[in-house]
Amino acid sequence: MPPKKKVRHGSTSTVPEEVQHDPFMPRHPPDEHECDKLIAKRPISVERVILIAGFEEHGVVELLDFYKLRPFIQLTQECYPTHVRAFYSNIRNVNEEKYSFHTSFKGVVVRVSPSLIGRTFSLETPKKAINFCIPDIDIKAMSNTITKELCGHSFQLGTSIERRSLLPKYRILSLILFHTVWNKKGHLNELTLYVLHILFHMERRSKINLPALICHNMIEARRSNVSTRALPYGSIVCLLLQNAGLDFKTLPYESIPRMQPMRMKMSIDKKTSSSSSPWKALHPDALPPTPSQIDDKEDGDDDGGDEEDEDAPTDGEE
Repeated sequence: MPPKKKVRHGSTSTVPEEVQHDPFMPRHPPDEHECDKLIAKRPISVERVILIAGFEEHGVVELLDFYKLRPFIQLTQECYPTHVRAFYSNIRNVNEEKYSFHTSFKGVVVRVSPSLIGRTFSLETPKKAINFCIPDIDIKAMSNTITKELCGHSFQLGTSIERRSLLPKYRILSLILFHTVWNKKGHLNELTLYVLHILFHMERRSKINLPALICHNMIEARRSNVSTRALPYGSIVCLLLQNAGLDFKTLPYESIPRMQPMRMKMSIDKKTSSSSSPWKALHPDALPPTPSQIDDKEDGDDDGGDEEDEDAPTDGEE
């Protein structure tokens, strides 16, 4: 009987080519039923009501009015957790190209689309607009232009940028958008290049389809298999269900206590570099915080997510 040949295990193996991960998709295709189980446990993020005053000198109000964002950022609709979780759990018939889908609750069916969001909040849905849902531009190649515009001086971008590096106008704008349009997606004080790209084009008055971006975030939230990632747009979801004919008064469900409005009363001095400045922007009438309070209130990531991840899990409560 001939001797057995020695086989060198792994000698013919090849290292598979690494495929770049799409940051807007889950790393592993989530199981739909597993996502449904997680939705019942996930926190809910509720939009803040923005009361703007005293920032006309920075041009923030002018920019918000250009994009007709006042009705959106001043929404006072109460949030009902049961309704929100049912809304996301029942998302069906997703159209990837049009960012539309169907959902339902207690027999009330809603077809959610950018046009519906646009009509509800009088937001524009331009056909020829920059698609931030699928960014196809090398932002780092525009480092000098973007940083000169938003920070006042040119420098090369890394993977993120601190909010305090921005000029006062964009610090305020990013703060407002974080609590409304982005709905706590990402981190308050550590802005990703994706967020920086949106700020840059808003300053340039580019056509932006914000309703499409909101619908996209809703779809991705439904697909997430991260239990600590908040379900976004709690107030918007309840308003859409209410407009569709759902009578909240007849349903024995508790609502989330309405969050205190965020008042923009204190002007941000360009020369101020105190660590308490971001905290004061949200709490203008309070005493200066301790360092631990600043970390607890302003990190934008109560669940300890990765600060470089745009989709890092964030809690709905501050």
